[in-house]
Formats: sequence, structure tokens, C-alpha cells
Amino acid sequence: MLGPLLALLAPLPLSELEVVRAFDEQMLAADLGPLAAPSAPLSFNIPRELTSQPVQVFVLRTPPLPPLKSLTLPISLNAQVLSYLEFFQGRGRATFAKSYSRMGRYEELITQVLDKHKLPPELIYLAMIESGFQNDAVSTASAVGLWQFVRRTGDSYGLRYDAWVDERRDFIASTDAAARHLRDLYDHFKSYNLALAAYNAGIGTVTRAVTRVNSNDLFTLHRYGHLQGAAGVYVPKILAAMIIGQDPGLYGFHDLKKEPPLTFEEVEVPGGLDLGTYARHAKVERADLELLNPALRRGYVPPDANGYTLRVPVGAGAPLEAALKQLELKQPQLFYEHKVRFGETLSDIAYRYGVSKRSLRQINDLPDGRLEAGALLLAPQSRRVTAPRDPLSDALLVAIDPQLNFSYPRRQLVYFPVRQPMSVESVASFFRVAPSELSIWNSVDPEATLQKGMALRLYLAEGFDLTSALLVTPEQVQLVAPGAAEGDEALSYAERRDERQLKQVTHVVRSGQTLRAIAERYGVTPEDIRAESGLRRTTPIYAGLKLTIPASATPGPSGAAARAAAKREGRRPAGLRASPRGGRRAAPRRYTVREGDTLWKIAQEHGVSVERLRAVNALRGRVRLSVGQTLEIPP
Repeated sequence: MLGPLLALLAPLPLSELEVVRAFDEQMLAADLGPLAAPSAPLSFNIPRELTSQPVQVFVLRTPPLPPLKSLTLPISLNAQVLSYLEFFQGRGRATFAKSYSRMGRYEELITQVLDKHKLPPELIYLAMIESGFQNDAVSTASAVGLWQFVRRTGDSYGLRYDAWVDERRDFIASTDAAARHLRDLYDHFKSYNLALAAYNAGIGTVTRAVTRVNSNDLFTLHRYGHLQGAAGVYVPKILAAMIIGQDPGLYGFHDLKKEPPLTFEEVEVPGGLDLGTYARHAKVERADLELLNPALRRGYVPPDANGYTLRVPVGAGAPLEAALKQLELKQPQLFYEHKVRFGETLSDIAYRYGVSKRSLRQINDLPDGRLEAGALLLAPQSRRVTAPRDPLSDALLVAIDPQLNFSYPRRQLVYFPVRQPMSVESVASFFRVAPSELSIWNSVDPEATLQKGMALRLYLAEGFDLTSALLVTPEQVQLVAPGAAEGDEALSYAERRDERQLKQVTHVVRSGQTLRAIAERYGVTPEDIRAESGLRRTTPIYAGLKLTIPASATPGPSGAAARAAAKREGRRPAGLRASPRGGRRAAPRRYTVREGDTLWKIAQEHGVSVERLRAVNALRGRVRLSVGQTLEIPP
């Protein structure tokens, strides 16, 4: 509603931000006109002959003011400025204190740049009001950085913005651009108040107001109804911050101290490597490099042909340069370009290229991991995975066969694997089919939530771009009859199955063995074996039949942890060989669920797998344990 207002953003708590915005709205609603502030309290009496009411005395008090002659910038004291002086001493006190303290990091650098462009040093308070001296501040108008540049203005002043670098966040590059911008605004208006207003509202808005009123006084323009909204409170806010900054103690900030200035060295480094690599060789923390190089969007130095100038803490330049020479770190990191397909998850892409999900989130600026079909991601080439892998090579995909014949001369049959909970409507919308069609093709409820492990049969138009979605071949799909018990079991197993943490064991059935006995041996359920092996309930189990057994790759306790768990439960630690004369197999023990218990926690404490716990206790799907519940612990 208010447009681009004060951007004292992250990491300030939301409550502080809302306090500032609420006061801005209060000021805009009051619409205070300019009021010349007296140098001392004034009082006057209404002449008795002009009224029959008792004489009233009006008193206007001004806050204590420091000597304003030391300011290069002319200060206009009026009702708005006085109101913000009062605000920063009250509700906005914490906001001002934190911003003023952080100003110490950049004050020396900023004042040098302002002086270079023949600008008053007090203009540093523009950055305080814009961002609170936070390089990662982002406004509601998508303005970014210490000086809150939008893309268009940043481009016009030469700030680099690409997939790797955003110099709006760089405290050196953005300060120089801001100083040049302010110099241009002042040269145009010959007034610092108008230049500040134009920095916020735009040069066109302020120019039109000056032309209409025929005045270059900011507060006159405001009084005549121009420069309303955010521009009306923007400049008074900056002027109030300037006044307090001259003598904070006079306004109650007695213990306020500025942070020490940032100091650094610069080293020419080869491009394409992550900051963690440089931090190790410079013998500093990665966070130190991130603080000094906030323009690096992906945590990587851009793969520029001529290298990149990296800032490092004082004293770290020499070790880094020595390491660069000895290790010859001149081969830049190479990247794959991956176009996100509909249905893909971040885990699928991470597995495909052999990297971590954390690395993908950082490189591609995906804090919540959400993907958009068609987006272009960068994935670093891994040394352990030399070529991209198929993330669905070991996936279990179950499709319900409606046992109906469909004939569409101008359509093509494809199978879409569901990798995360989705709605029928969202899938139908992407593939440009009707939800009712998708429901009939797959015998699913149109209102149901599609779960991981399902494979959907789709008949798509011939011109549909098949590369835009994650698809599988019919050979990768296991068909089940609608309503069949083995179908429900297979879908339930596929939903909880994690192919990344799975070891598949091939078991050849021996004479006399049953499926239940085989399942108990491996600590799984017969249903899981049938689903993994693609067997129906009616399929006979005979000698020589090869079964695929799903065994979890999740490690259990070992070493001292295994011995400690065994001592607590009075059993032999896993991995120790029992006496050959050990008699009958030990019976399962009983365990009573306590508060905070999970299946994984119980399995770890007792040295068994989660799958065996599930099998012995007939637990399927998502399990919610209740305090007091009794479980059997397999031997």
C-alpha cells in the first residue's frame, strides 16, 4: 500500500520491522505539514477581547538539539522531523541502536567514497534508513543490498548481476554506485532534500512536483499535496537519524558503541571453486569469506576466465597464495546445466549428479528446496560420479491397471512416476488432460492425494514435449489389478521405500522354505518381498525361485555403542558370534514405549533394524507410537 518504505530488514526481528512500518503509516495518516521549530519553547496568550472563554496557554516543546552547525547538510526542523526524533528515542530505539552499531563496519569506507564524489558525509544515514547496514536486505519492491538498488537502477550504474554475482549486495561496489547516483540527483535538483526524495520516489516524480508548485523546497511540495505517501516521511526520517547521530548520548544512547570496521586483503583466485575450498587453504572459516564477499550468490567464485578478486581476512592472503601455487588450483569447477522436469525432486537431481541437496540449494539459491518445472539449475560435476545417473533405476513404481482398452489415434501412451505427494488436478493440468480422464485411466479418486511410488498411465497429445516431465518406460512399471490385496501392499511399500538407503539381496529358495520363514530370516515382511520381487499372492514359492529381498542400508550401533546397548538390554552385542551349542533361538523381548520414542530410536537402542521391528509387530505405513504401547523386540 505504501510502496517502497523504510527497509530495515533482516536480520531484524519482525516485531521491530512492524514497529517502524506502523509509525510510518501513523505519520502518513496524520499528514503533518511543515512547522518551523523555535529555538526555545514558545508561549502566547489569546487576547481577552477576542474570546469570552478563559485564557489558554499553548506551549510547544522541542527535544534537546545538538549543535547543527557541524552538519554539512542543511537540516529543516519541522513536525515530521521532530516526530521521528521522538520515535527513535521510544518505540524505534532498538532499531536505531542496532543499525548505528552496525554502521561501524562500513563507516570509514563509505565516508571515503562520499568524499571522493564531493558529497556530505551525513549521507551515510541514507544507508541506515534503507537497510540498517544489512547487505542481504530485500525490500517489498525487490530492492536489494546496503543501498537498496532495484535491478534497473543497478544496471544503469554498472552493478554486475548474473547467475554468480549480485553487486547490489557488495558493500564497496554498491557504495560507489550509490554515491554516483546521489551526485547525479544533487546536480539535477541542487538540493539534498530533493535528491534524497528522488532516491526514494524517483527523479520523474520529484521533477513533476517541482514543476507544478514552482518550488524547490521539499516541505512546500509536501504541504501543497505533492510527494505524498512514502516520500513524505522518507526524508524526515533520514534527517532525524542524522541529528541523533551527531550526539547519541544527548538522546539517551549512552552505552551505544559502533562495531569495529571490516578489514581485509585481496587475492586473485581462479574461478569456479566454492568458498569452502578457499577457506580451508586460507586457514579461515567459510563464514569469514561470506561476510567479506556478500556479492557471491551461490557460494562459488564465478568461473571467470581471468580469475576473481577475493577478499580474505587480514593475514590470510599469504597462506592462500602459497596454497594456490603449491596445489595449482587452476582447474575451475565444472557444472552441469539441468532443466528441471515436472515431477522431479531435489533428491532425484542430487542423486543424478552425485552431489548433496545442501549444495544444490546453496548454488541455486533454493532455501526451501522447492523446484519449478522448466527452471535451469547448476549442479557441480562430482569426481565420484563421472556421468549423470538415472534416479529411477532402482525405484519401485506401481501402476493400477484398470483392465480397460483405450484407443486414441492421435495420442501417445506414457507413464509418469509420482515422487512426492501431488494432487490429481495438478498432474492433469500440467499434462493438459482432464482430471476425469486421468482418474479413469488409473482407477484413482479425483480427490485423492497421489503418493510416492505410484506410476500414472497418461495418453498425451502427439505434440506434447515429453522432455518437460519426468517419465519412465512401461518396463519400469509394475502393473497391479485394481482392488487387489497385493496392489495395496505394493503401493504401501513403495510409498515408504527409500531406494537410496536400500540394499537388495538375491535369495534362492531352498526346498521346504516358506515366504514367511524367509522374511523372518531377513527381518522384513512377506508383503515387502512380494512387492520387491513383483510376485502376486497366488504365485507359488518353490525351490530355485529367486527372490529380491529389501535390506535397509541404515547402519545400526557398532563398537562401544553396540556393547552399551547390549549391556542395557542384557543381550549379546550384534556381530558377536554366539556359542555353537547355544540351543534354541532366543524369543523376542517386550518393550514399553516411552515419551519421545520413535521406531528408529528404539531400533538403535536394541541393535535391530527398523524393518525387523515393523515385521515382528506387523507395523505398516506411517506409524505413530503411543506412550505405554508394547512392542516386541526381535532377537
